[in-house]
Amino acid sequence: MQIDSFLAEDAVSIDVQASSYKKALESIACAISANYPDTKGRDLLKALLERERLGSTAVGSGVAIPHCRVEGVDNITGLFCRLDTAIDYDAPDDQQVDLLFALVVPKDCTDGHLQALAAISEKLNDSSIRNQIRMCKEPKQVYNLLTKQ
Repeated sequence: MQIDSFLAEDAVSIDVQASSYKKALESIACAISANYPDTKGRDLLKALLERERLGSTAVGSGVAIPHCRVEGVDNITGLFCRLDTAIDYDAPDDQQVDLLFALVVPKDCTDGHLQALAAISEKLNDSSIRNQIRMCKEPKQVYNLLTKQ
């Protein structure tokens, strides 16, 4: 699965302010809910927080991939944000997180969910890509890095 199939260019933000992982998830939930009028931001936030309770979605190297399944969403939707300041996120390597790639998936979409997570993980596992993302001045540059093959 290609990242550009679930990440729109306008779903990339840089220098996002968040003082905690909960604030970061609130920001993500609000941004994604703007694309789904029938899905409220608080419902997305609740789903994201419930997933975090199962175990942190931080994967190490300053990256987290918060994700959840939600009723009322008809396709896989991604949102990427680079925080202006790294935050504690209970990462397995104890590093703070500054790169978040959020994923909201329809309730019954299992294979697509796993494929999207694999594509994100593969891309952000590359230290060169992460370093370039951290140096970008414009969201479009980040989008291009995330979606180029």
